[in-house]
Amino acid sequence: MRKMKRLMLLLLAASMLFIMCACSRKTSSLVPDDPGADPTQEVQEIPASESPSGPTHQPTAAPTSVPTFEPESDPTPAPTPDPTPEPTPEPLLGELYKGEFSSDTGTALNLVVKWTAVRGSDSTYTVDFEFYLECYTLYVGARKDNTLSVATGGSSTEYKFASDSVDRSESAKGTVKIGEKEIRLTESELAEGAKVEAVWKFKGSYSGTDLPVVTASGEVKGK
Repeated sequence: MRKMKRLMLLLLAASMLFIMCACSRKTSSLVPDDPGADPTQEVQEIPASESPSGPTHQPTAAPTSVPTFEPESDPTPAPTPDPTPEPTPEPLLGELYKGEFSSDTGTALNLVVKWTAVRGSDSTYTVDFEFYLECYTLYVGARKDNTLSVATGGSSTEYKFASDSVDRSESAKGTVKIGEKEIRLTESELAEGAKVEAVWKFKGSYSGTDLPVVTASGEVKGK
């Protein structure tokens, strides 16, 4: 009886071992290698072109170049043209003019005025007056209050000039210089002509004729 129970226990143990081995083989064929995978999930193949062969890299964008601005340079100024010189007007008159005029006292004593006009660099004229006495014998002292009046363009200017003393004993008629004066006239004034009056303060008499003054009048003109 004991042998029968022992034999039954051995058969039962062998059967259970067989069942366990069979179950173990069935389970291993259904369970994937990945213990966490779902055995019922269908496995899809990923195309080789879509499956990454390595770590995924995002495409690197080309660096945006920063435009370089050249510093603005000041525009080169256009060269300033040389000013066109204004043409020099042609002179109305020449370089030099001369003349003379004298008084008429009715005696042998008269005042002679000689003038010379010379054009300067500024187109004005320097007019030099020289005063002479024409006479025979004459004795007279110096004078300081003689006058020279010059009228141009409707106006008149008076200048003072001094005269030297005269001591002339010759009996022949002659001339003696007693003084001089310098003035200036514009080209237009000389072209139009200046009326001139020279007054010498004689304050005496000559050949019995009373002559307080001796006056010589004339014109200074470029012609």
